[in-house]
Amino acid sequence: MNMPNVRAVGIIRVAALRRLWQKTCGLTLVEVLVVSATFLVLIGGISLVLASSGQRVWNRTDAQLVSITQVQQGLNRLSEDLHRASQTGLVCNPANPPPPSLSFCVNGACPGGTRVTYQCTSCNAAGQGTLLRTEGANPTRIVAARISAFTPSCQAGGVVQIVLSTEGTTPQGVGSQSVQTQIFVQNP
Repeated sequence: MNMPNVRAVGIIRVAALRRLWQKTCGLTLVEVLVVSATFLVLIGGISLVLASSGQRVWNRTDAQLVSITQVQQGLNRLSEDLHRASQTGLVCNPANPPPPSLSFCVNGACPGGTRVTYQCTSCNAAGQGTLLRTEGANPTRIVAARISAFTPSCQAGGVVQIVLSTEGTTPQGVGSQSVQTQIFVQNP
């Protein structure tokens, strides 16, 4: 009786398994290229979507920042003038009759000094108004744009409260953003 060599049978089985493994588990170059191209198209699409949404957020935030900066610069200019003002000729006109305005004298009482007037023209909820400054006979200058409200309030003791508002788009929708200050007019 002939018995097969056990060692030879084991080697044949290992060789057969190795060939089977090599045939089914390897990837061809074409398969790798197809998978890579698909992956790159997917990553490109995702990055385009993220870039466009990021650009929209940037534009909205930039417009808000410009509006707030203009309002703050206008308020700073108005504050500087009020520090030179005298209480004698201080006149606040918050709304009636429109447009709202603030008028005061600088460099002494008004007859010998200069009258400075701030007023908001075309102030509306859309934020398309401008804050104008007129000093004496000099031409009117734009101090701030994109203003939706200008509310000056003269209080007892020479205190002037000023609120400047602008409209902006926030993540919650369109909203008003206000900057306010109180200034004590020191000069009698």
